[in-house]
Amino acid sequence: MIIILQPDTPDTDPEYQRLLRYLGGFANIELRTHKEIGAHQVLTEIYLVGDTLSLNAKEIEAFVVVERVIRVSREYRILGRHTDDVRSAFFEYNGDNCGRRSHQRYYAPSQAVWR
Repeated sequence: MIIILQPDTPDTDPEYQRLLRYLGGFANIELRTHKEIGAHQVLTEIYLVGDTLSLNAKEIEAFVVVERVIRVSREYRILGRHTDDVRSAFFEYNGDNCGRRSHQRYYAPSQAVWR
């Protein structure tokens, strides 16, 4: 699950601290915070890693500092992170072959193949 906060939410905001305490109360869920500092604003995302199925996204969205909550299903997780996943992730882009096929990683610009 990904929680996107309102732009420019400071770490010291009491509502942000309340959100972190709320999220920290769930067993078997790890919190990871990521900040992107742009020219005009700071964006903060909180990644919840673990058993998030029981979490109520509407309750989390009710926090004033939360812009939106995104549930991440298995199909949309980062490629190559699941050793038991046998789906093909091989694709072609502008004539180059990229991705993973049969648990081997391929990158083939100009006919060069790395395995």
